[in-house]
Order: sequence, then structure tokens, then C-alpha cells
Amino acid sequence: QYHERLEEMVTTDPLTGMSTKRQYDATFAQEGARASADGSALTVMVMDMDGLKQINDTHGHEMGGYSIATVAGIIKKCLAAHGHLCRFGGDEFVGCFPGIERERARSLAQRVRDEGAAHHFENDGIVVEPTISIGVASFPEDVADPWELFTVADRALYKAKRRGRDRVATIDDTGPVPAI
Repeated sequence: QYHERLEEMVTTDPLTGMSTKRQYDATFAQEGARASADGSALTVMVMDMDGLKQINDTHGHEMGGYSIATVAGIIKKCLAAHGHLCRFGGDEFVGCFPGIERERARSLAQRVRDEGAAHHFENDGIVVEPTISIGVASFPEDVADPWELFTVADRALYKAKRRGRDRVATIDDTGPVPAI
């Protein structure tokens, strides 16, 4: 039991119940190697809460923690059955989805965004309204090498944030990107 508990502590983020980055990296290495070997689809989503700094500054870190945990619950509800998720750090989450091509992944990401937007975030009588921005990248559609997926999905996330936050983006979304 001690070793099982120790393993759980090393592999599970205590606030969100998601995998730690360390555990996710090991899982992604396996999935990336498989996709590279057989050319099968692999998608990565980089997800970031919008508004956490304001929540922390206005209502304190306890409310920020509540918001992070609640967003993680929404992400898990929508995506856990489709792939591997982790709390990457702070208010950023990452998921890899073997066998899922970009358009299906984009649809799943949109569901996360929609569920987050529809959720009523209230704790101890305090109401906050965080949103979720998501960048999506897929192998082989967006990258020639699965090891590039995180970088491209992160750039797509940055594009979503520059376009106003609370949206899903892929790297090839067209249109002007306004300055932040």
C-alpha cells in the first residue's frame, strides 16, 4: 500500500486528479513513438484558463484553486475517455489523443470550451467567470514529426489568446491576428 500511495503521489496532481507532467511525458513518449512508427493519427491540445490572475488578485488563491480544479473537472469530463491528460502547470493543461485526427479533436476541444463557458463557477457565494483557450495540433496533418506537436499546439493556443481568448484554434486558422 505504501508503494502504491507513493506511486500515486508521483503520478497524480493533487489539485486536479490529472496526471503530473512527468507521467504525461512518459505516456506521450510511448504514443509519439507509436504514431511515428505506424503513421497513425496523434493530436495534442494545449489548454489554458483565461482570467486566473484576476481571480487570484480579486478573490484570493483559494478561489483560484477552486477555479483550476473545476476547469480540470470539465476537461476530464469531456476528454478523459479519448486520451491522456495532465496539469502542465499553474492553469495550463495538456492532452494527447491517439487515433484522433484534427477535426474530431477540434470538435472535442470546442465541447470543452462550450462546457466551460456554460458552467456556473461559484464557491462560498463568490462567482467568477474564467474561460478556456485551446490550441490543437495533429500528426500527420499539422506536423511531419509527432515530437513537434506540443510546440505547434502551443503556438495555436497563443493564436487563440491573441484572437480574444475563450476559443479553439489550430495553427492554420486564417485571418489577421490582433496584437495583445
